[in-house]
Amino acid sequence: YAGGATAGGAVAAQEAAEFTDDDERLFERLRALRRDIAQEIGKPPYIVFSDKALRDMCVRRPASPEAFLEVNGVGENKLRQYGERFLKAIAEFR
Repeated sequence: YAGGATAGGAVAAQEAAEFTDDDERLFERLRALRRDIAQEIGKPPYIVFSDKALRDMCVRRPASPEAFLEVNGVGENKLRQYGERFLKAIAEFR
């Protein structure tokens, strides 16, 4: 296939195109929060949330625990462990 971008690349490019400057600022704030939490628990940042999960938070901007559960990579455990702090950071960003 000589079409250039693979399907995965096209999806990534589409997601990047929908990511605004505002989303990028929120992403950096959430990355800093993730880094702080990772240091507190003595684990690597990706254990807290993947970049993909953080990007999904930036696009979705969940405002409730229920909405936070819809974010890619968030389950009951991560909601219980980190939800409050990430929801607060997203709310303060608004």
